[in-house]
Order: sequence, then C-alpha cells, then structure tokens
Amino acid sequence: MGPFATASAQIYLKLKERILSGELRPGTHLVRRQVAAEYGTSPIPVIEALLRLEMDGLVESEPKYGARVRLMAVEEIRDEQVFREAIECEAARRFSTGASPRAREELSALAGALDRVQHGSDPQSLEANRAHRDFHLFIARSGGHPNLERELARLWYWMVGAGWVDPLAYPTPVDWHAQLARSLGAGSADRAEAAMREHVNLNREAHLAALLSRFG
Repeated sequence: MGPFATASAQIYLKLKERILSGELRPGTHLVRRQVAAEYGTSPIPVIEALLRLEMDGLVESEPKYGARVRLMAVEEIRDEQVFREAIECEAARRFSTGASPRAREELSALAGALDRVQHGSDPQSLEANRAHRDFHLFIARSGGHPNLERELARLWYWMVGAGWVDPLAYPTPVDWHAQLARSLGAGSADRAEAAMREHVNLNREAHLAALLSRFG
C-alpha cells in the first residue's frame, strides 16, 4: 500500500487482512461508527471500504442489521468452487488460442518463478500468495476478456487466499505450474482446458475443508 492510499483503501486492506487471517470471524458485525472510531476517520471511508469487501464476497449486509463478515454454507462454497473452475477453464481455452507469443513466454516465466517460491523455504508467504494470484490472473487477462479476470479476482481474494492448502501436507510436483503453462502454450483449447481442470481440482476437498474452517 503506497503512502498516498486513500482512507477507504487503507481501511479496506486492513479489514480484509483481519477477515482472511481469522481475526474477524464469520458473523462478526461491522458497525460503521465503531470501525470509523477505531481507525480515526469519518463513516464515509468505512462505507466505501465495506462496499468493496462486499464485492469481494467477504462481507454481507442486510437492512436494519448493517454489515457483517460473511457466513457461508458448504453448498455456497461448493458453488463458488464450481464457478472458479468454469472461469479458469474458459480462461485457459481463450489463452491457448488468443494469447500473443510474448504472453506465452511471460506465462512460462511466471510459472517458473511461482514453482520456485512455492517449493522454497516459506511456501505460504505473502510473496508466494501474490505470485500464485498473479499467475492465474495473467492467464485470464491475456485471453482478451476482462470480465473473466474481474470475476476470478473477486473469487481469488477470499476463496483461494483464505483456503490455502498446506503444501507440506498436500505436496505438488516441483514444476506444477510450469506443466500447466506448457499445456496452455501448446495451442490446443481442449488440452488447455483439461490441464486447467486437473489443476484447479487438485486437493479440492482439502481446500473445501480449509474454507469451511474459516467461513463455515
């Protein structure tokens, strides 16, 4: 976060971190005036921050009750898993046929860097999480359809980041993302979709369990 971030952006990032870390549990009410007093600001930036968190799927609001950290049933989380799979597979197909040669080279480089950091000394670091997010969003972005990237970004903030599966308990091949990049770069939409489907379904139930422990 830069030194000139707006008050609403600062509150948004701080609340998001507290939600994803588990400090603010599902069902916790977020009273605007109380949050504003805590962060030393007026209610307006808080309202803006809560709206952004609601768009991310981390907060929900109801008339007369205000905002609270979102509660989710297992069926809702499973639906979001299906939605993520659909977005990622369509993004993979479009990347395979529409990405430029330069984008294919860049994806290969991103994959190599991501595999190295995920199999390094701290695979659950902020750096690893960012590299993972940037890799998948790059695929969606490079296919030429901004809506795919936008919807994937919405899911990514809460679903993938909060449901991060311990790579020591559930190991992946050392070149897991490099394999995916090669499949997407081969020019076959069917091959790209199949590779992405396998990729996003790896350890699916463990991922679901991690999400339920946070949001269920």
